[in-house]
Amino acid sequence: MLPKNYRLPSYLIPQTLKKGRRFYSQSFVLIVQKVVIAEFISRPHRRINSAITKKTSSRFAFIVSKKTEKLAVKRNKIKRLLRETVNLNLTKI
Repeated sequence: MLPKNYRLPSYLIPQTLKKGRRFYSQSFVLIVQKVVIAEFISRPHRRINSAITKKTSSRFAFIVSKKTEKLAVKRNKIKRLLRETVNLNLTKI
């Protein structure tokens, strides 16, 4: 599994699909978008939430359509293999 700071938050996936830049291959489509993600930290003594922006880093989400593979078990296996490949190569990305 990818570390949390390398996973694309689910609320950003539709935006990335809509506005991201696409790179095509025979096997897959890579969609890239530069996004700065704000992290919210709760401060109990002030009773407010403060937004602290983090540096932009590479974040990943994998979507395998039913068109590729009809069985969910096989789609999940493809996603696990992709995640593991990225996880092993994080230092190079």
